Amino acid sequence: MNECFTKEDVSFKLGLPLEGLIVVEVSSFVAGPAMGALFHDLGAHVIKVEQPVTGDPSRSVSPWGFLNYNLGKESLSLNLKSDIGEEILHRLISTKKVDIFIENMGPHVSNRLGFSYPVLRKLNPDLIYCSIKGFSRGSKFFDRPAFDAVAQAMSGMMSLTGEPNGEPVRVGNPSIDLGAAAYGTIKVLSALLERPKTKRGKFIEISLLDMSVYWNGYWLTYFGLTNHVPQRQGTGHAGYSPHKVFTTKDNKRVLIATLSDPQWKKLSTLLKIRLGSSYDEMKYRIIHRTEVERAIQTAVSELDSDELLERLSSTVPSAKVRSIDEVYNDRELEDFGVLEDAVNPFDSDKKKENIVRVVRSPISSRKRNGKKLSPALSVPKLGQDNEKILKSIGYKAKEIQTFKQLGIV
Repeated sequence: MNECFTKEDVSFKLGLPLEGLIVVEVSSFVAGPAMGALFHDLGAHVIKVEQPVTGDPSRSVSPWGFLNYNLGKESLSLNLKSDIGEEILHRLISTKKVDIFIENMGPHVSNRLGFSYPVLRKLNPDLIYCSIKGFSRGSKFFDRPAFDAVAQAMSGMMSLTGEPNGEPVRVGNPSIDLGAAAYGTIKVLSALLERPKTKRGKFIEISLLDMSVYWNGYWLTYFGLTNHVPQRQGTGHAGYSPHKVFTTKDNKRVLIATLSDPQWKKLSTLLKIRLGSSYDEMKYRIIHRTEVERAIQTAVSELDSDELLERLSSTVPSAKVRSIDEVYNDRELEDFGVLEDAVNPFDSDKKKENIVRVVRSPISSRKRNGKKLSPALSVPKLGQDNEKILKSIGYKAKEIQTFKQLGIV
């Protein structure tokens, strides 16, 4: 049976919106792979290009990240530092008429290794090329190495995160990387819609710093309107009171947040808090935040978390602060397909198939709804699709064997 694929006969899950599109991803860690994962979730065929022997560094540095952002892709191990490796990538881009190219390598790497947009555009004028970098081209910072935490620091995000008297804190997940992947996907989808009209591809750039500043947008405008520099509030919020995590009788943490005066009235009634009519206005509660929080903590400390949430859940925004293990074992998230089983290829025990849960993206068209997917999801082994991909773009078995011997694949 012929394993070669073409744009016409790519047959993955039928009915997915991007079925038939081919994506080549030269990226590592989170931002680029997460973007490739979003296209895979929408039905595109994604080929991940990795360095031979080591592959994407996240395979060894953070396998939990690799498992979440590389499901269902094909892996082509390719030494792009070699002339032959560069030629193979060029042939792949042109022969397969690749639709989308994603890269998040360091500054100038694409120029040095022969996969810059001007080079690939000559090979495939319809190509939509997305480059994710720490800083925009032309920025005085462009040459600096950067990743998620650097963007958080420079954008002001860290200054807003943490307890009022504590140190600035990094947001605990790679939110800027994931945001860049999401907004990059939107820009690429827009370019796909434009392509039939323009009859050509497009260069798209996503900056982690710009992305992080965008997510801080309303705090920047807040400063412009008030001339007050927003400070760290912990679980509090400058515009609302109460808005904080409180400790219950059974020593659980519960967030209680009132975003309006009617919600405050419901909360104070349910917890039997009597502070006077002046506290019925948000502005007054913000000024007297300490008194409000003290009164709530007194009331909450007399209730177990389940009892508290039972009282508040239908009328007042509130939630238990859950640990990651509690979320991991949430059966409802499993039923809705947010959490899925995947094969853990990093398990040292080869005698059994070790299964670990991964998270599906909110836009995934592959999510199940109350039904178990079988078999378990999997990520590609490094270079597992080399032979199939190379044959599909015209290389003979003898040539492929030579590439292996030379360490090119």
